[in-house]
Amino acid sequence: MNTYPSYSVCIRTLGKAGDLYRREILSLKDQAHQPDGIFVYVAEGYDFPERVADEVYTHCPKGMVSQRSLTFEEVKSDYILFCDDDFFFPPDAATRLFDALLENKADCISPNVYPNHQWSFKEKCIAALFYGTYPSLFSKYAFRIRKSSFYSYALFPRQVMPTQSFSGGCFLIDKQVFSRIHFEEERWIEASPYANGEDQLIAYKLFVNGYKSLVYFDTGILHLDARSSHTPDARKNYYYIGLVRYVLWYRTIYQPCATKLGKAYASLCYYAQWCWLFILALCSRLLGKSTFKVRTTIEFLKDAKRFVRSESFSRIPVWTKKI
Repeated sequence: MNTYPSYSVCIRTLGKAGDLYRREILSLKDQAHQPDGIFVYVAEGYDFPERVADEVYTHCPKGMVSQRSLTFEEVKSDYILFCDDDFFFPPDAATRLFDALLENKADCISPNVYPNHQWSFKEKCIAALFYGTYPSLFSKYAFRIRKSSFYSYALFPRQVMPTQSFSGGCFLIDKQVFSRIHFEEERWIEASPYANGEDQLIAYKLFVNGYKSLVYFDTGILHLDARSSHTPDARKNYYYIGLVRYVLWYRTIYQPCATKLGKAYASLCYYAQWCWLFILALCSRLLGKSTFKVRTTIEFLKDAKRFVRSESFSRIPVWTKKI
């Protein structure tokens, strides 16, 4: 007798993943604990991919958040397995995720598909120096969001760990919990034409609202990586990463602070991190390796500050911490 909760799969796609998408659908149909249904949400303006099994196709607005913040009225299951169109699930994937979720009394669980802890020493140093991503020896979280809005990761993770961030490409979540965090309010992040920050946004919103999320290491779930999106040019990518990072910090760290002291500390953490990155940009310019980062840093900070003061941004409900 099956004692696991019911779940359905919701896939966001542009319909361009080809054989990787086919492999994903077949792996989902091969699950020991079968989903109630597989619903595929294709961005408007794109063709439905060729049907593989009995999946149901629907057109929806394009966007990393828009395609994940629908009403999902067609889903009648207790849980939703959200995923992109380029994952592979071994037959026991759903049962392993549910076992960990139920044992830890959590609301959401995501497989670890970006193993930061397995980076080489050189890669860890580059990530820390140039991207503000630090290893942590003693953190109880798989990934922890710092006051600068950058994250740190567990250097020696356990198989299943609580987390403040996870890969937005694949996660299993209680449907009612997902509806309560009103992810549709975060469509502001689509001001960036590139996928950037959406996964941290949803995971940290769950955390701030008092819900428990987990990261499961070594599930056997693979990110096959279709790379169907357009590769950005370096300057634009740097600009939008910086712009989104500032707004992400402002919305998720700075705004929810209830005291002036808390806001001052959050500001100190953010600007200390970006001062370091700005110094690196200056050094890069002096060495002739990059000539756009200094100017672009000033541009995205000005534009980001203008954006958070805009009328459209002021209409978005402010996060309220419940923990």
